[in-house]
Amino acid sequence: MLDSEQPPNALVAEAVVGVNDSARQPPSAVRPIAEVHAADPTMVEHDAFRRSGTVAGLSSFLDWLITTGQQCGLSRNTLMQIRSCWRTVRNELSLPAGQQFDAVAPEALMEQVTRARGRPMVGSATYTSRLRRAFEIYRAWLHGDPHWDTKLRASRKTASGTYVARFPLRPGMDIAIELPHDLTVTELHLLSAWLGTRTRS
Repeated sequence: MLDSEQPPNALVAEAVVGVNDSARQPPSAVRPIAEVHAADPTMVEHDAFRRSGTVAGLSSFLDWLITTGQQCGLSRNTLMQIRSCWRTVRNELSLPAGQQFDAVAPEALMEQVTRARGRPMVGSATYTSRLRRAFEIYRAWLHGDPHWDTKLRASRKTASGTYVARFPLRPGMDIAIELPHDLTVTELHLLSAWLGTRTRS
């Protein structure tokens, strides 16, 4: 067989045994097998985080879902809302990175947030729902459930159809209110009338 017709396997074999015959194949054309197949240490590290079952693991898992397109039947926006909810709660409570992600149930986490703030968080029910969904799919993925990516898709119809709207009321103060995605004009007028009753004379 002519040298120019060498199969790829032959070239790899040369790289492994250290053959460097410039007459047959320029060294620059043969990449060392270790270079070709070595795992990216960053990817290995991230995968280890995802599989740790910890607070940091859940964070890494949610990042991965969004960046790789594994969206479980949900929109990217919904996944980002779930991740934002988890980040808020994690930061509010300063949850240790190495703590098991489900050491505390979502409901208990929100109770801790309420105690830490001294008042209930606006949209607490929505936060609790999103935490449950994050925990459910992460747990299924960790346990090797072949249908882990359908867990959220099945519950999508019964999930809360609300979002938290924020409004800069005055310098240094934003207000937040939970609203339905399909808010009607009539409901908007009702809300406006209710807000009118909150002012001091």
